[in-house]
Formats: sequence, C-alpha cells, structure tokens
Amino acid sequence: MQKLDRVALFAALSLFLSIIELVIPKPIPFFRIGLANLPLLIALTLFSRREFVLLVLLKVFGQGIVSGTLFSYVFLFSATGSFSSGAAMLLLRRWYPKRISLVGIGVVGAFASNSAQLLFASLYIFGQSTWLIAPLFLLIGTLSGIILGIAAGYLLHHSRWLAKMPIEHSPDHASRPPEQEKHWKQVHTEKMDTAGARVTPLVRLITGLLMIPPFILQPQITFKVAHILLFGLASLYLGKRVRILPGIMIAAAVTGAQLLTPLGEVLTYIGSFPITAGALRQGLLRGLNLVGLVYLSRYAVSPGLPIPGKLGALLYRVFYYFEELTAYRVVRDRNTGFRGNIKQALMGIDGFLLELSLPAAGAAEGRGAKQAMPGGSTHLILPLVGVGLHWILYAVGFV
Repeated sequence: MQKLDRVALFAALSLFLSIIELVIPKPIPFFRIGLANLPLLIALTLFSRREFVLLVLLKVFGQGIVSGTLFSYVFLFSATGSFSSGAAMLLLRRWYPKRISLVGIGVVGAFASNSAQLLFASLYIFGQSTWLIAPLFLLIGTLSGIILGIAAGYLLHHSRWLAKMPIEHSPDHASRPPEQEKHWKQVHTEKMDTAGARVTPLVRLITGLLMIPPFILQPQITFKVAHILLFGLASLYLGKRVRILPGIMIAAAVTGAQLLTPLGEVLTYIGSFPITAGALRQGLLRGLNLVGLVYLSRYAVSPGLPIPGKLGALLYRVFYYFEELTAYRVVRDRNTGFRGNIKQALMGIDGFLLELSLPAAGAAEGRGAKQAMPGGSTHLILPLVGVGLHWILYAVGFV
C-alpha cells in the first residue's frame, strides 16, 4: 500500500471511529474516549513524521466536518486536544519501543490532550469551575489512553491488514507511477459513481453546500426530519444505499445522552429521573443534525471531484475509504457470546480493511467493479429543485 493510500485509509478510519464515539454517552461534557486516536498510535510505527502530521490534520478537520462542528467552539476544543496529543506522541516516538511502550505513549497523549482541553475550557467556556472536574477528567483520560495503547499493540501484532503494510522508509514506500495512479482513480471512480453520471461531482458538491444552511438553521424538528428525507431521496436518485436504522439509532443515542443534563420544564419521570422539554428538544435537534449531515455527505461528497494535485488525490482517497467504512455491516451471531461477537466484529473489520488496502486492480477484481453509466451530461434541474425545496422548508419552519 502506498503513501497516499495509507494516509487516506488511516484518516478515514479515524473519522469512522469518531462517528462511533459520537453515539457513546459521555460522563463529562465534551469528554472523548479518544477512539479516533487509535489509528494515530498505530501510525507512529508505520508512518514518517510528515505523514503522521498530515494524518493529524486530516483527523482534526475531518472530525469537524463529520460532526458538523467545524465553525464552532466545540471544534476548537477538540482541535486543541488533538494537536496537543499528536505533538506529544510524535515527540515520544523516538524512544519507542526501547524506553516507552505504546501504552505509555497513549497515556501521555491522553494526558496532553485532556490538559490542553481543560486549559481551553477554563479560559473560554466554564471558567475556574473547570478545575473541579479536572481530576475525574484526567483519570478517565488516563484509563482510555491505557486501553488504546493495549489495543494498538495488539493490532500491530495480530492484524492481517497491518501485516501487509510496509514499514516506514521501506523500498515499497515510494509513490505510484503516474500510469498506476490514473488506473487507481479510474477503477474506484467506476465503482463508487455507478449512478454519479446523472449529476457531476462538482454539481453535487455545490448543491450540497447550498443545502446545509437551511438544514442547520431549521428550528422545527418535524421540518428537519423532512430535510433528512430529501437527503435520502437525493442519495437514492444517485443509486446509493440509504440505511435508516443506523440513523435512528444515532439520533436516539445523542438524544438520550442529552437527557442526562435536565433543562427546562419537566415532562415526565422515568423512575426518579426527570425528562425535561429543553433537553429533549436540544437532543433531538443535535441528533437530527448529525444524521442529516451524514446523509447529505453521501449525496454531496464524491471521489470524482476535480481537485488538482496531491491534495486532490489524497481527498479522493479519504472520501472513498470513508464511504466504504460507513457502509460496512457487522454480522452478529446469536449463538456467540458478547466477547465472541466483539472478536468476530474486530476480525471482520480487519479483513475489510485488508481488502480495501489491496492494489487497485486486485480490489476491483475482489469486489467486482461496476461500469459507469453511459453518458455524462450534467442534470441541473433536479439538484436545483432540491436546493429550492430545502430553502422553502426553512422559510416555512422559520415563519
């Protein structure tokens, strides 16, 4: 697997893990377990310094885009922790594995991240009251760093996917020749954009961006659901698979986590726990925003987007791998216990990552590349109608 492929797949995996973490209830506001840091710990062994820094940048901005917080203080809070953690891990790499293990690097990285976030929160969000939760915040972060370090070490020794990956500065680490690079893009464009010929990638991106403001600013929950349905229809029009159950589960998890912080009028009680109107509304809005942005990205983001140079090639791969990972289905066996299902899921994901990391021709043969639809004319009417419908929904909901 080559430079751009490796960085892109690790970045996509980090974004995928960040989505999983979004649905996990947090004991402390803004607290992150740090699942998205697992690829960074592994990359310390496999990547050069330049590739590692690039991976951290893709992780930070990718998380902001995926979570819909790119232009908010939540993004700054998360970026502060990610950059601090990445810098600490990179500084410690020179002593791995002679003087410090991945567990030690994970703990130091978590401590650096949490310390920077606490300082940021005390200066710009919660003030001096931040330090009241600092001991618990740092304790949980330390435990998560230990767990991630153990997981990274286990994967480096047992993963079939990582076993096939060249170590830093190996002879195979050079970039692909231009003709192989062109073949990679052609194969994966044919696979991903089977129905994309109906609407060019640039039109999808522009119209998708125009749909974001009316959706995010929509104050009515029922109309926000209507926006999401329109996103799903747009993806179906392009021939993409739309999965409803994961979206419902994400919205329910985010809403449930928000209910842990009572706000406003008490609607009812579950035992002695109050269900408040403000928390319920805020949770639903946040959950629907997350689900809607995921559905919208499946319509708007395309690997065929004409971005020139190495940056375009890198983003192309990140978009491709991220979409593949979000479409992966974990198969559960009812006859297997909890630990067995966890192990089976991990092995399944590891095999899937191995399949994604195969050379372009082999991957295409393994999964069966689809032929692009004939013709390539840009259909503007339906995308523009879709944009108009979203703005009409916003106007009606606002009034």
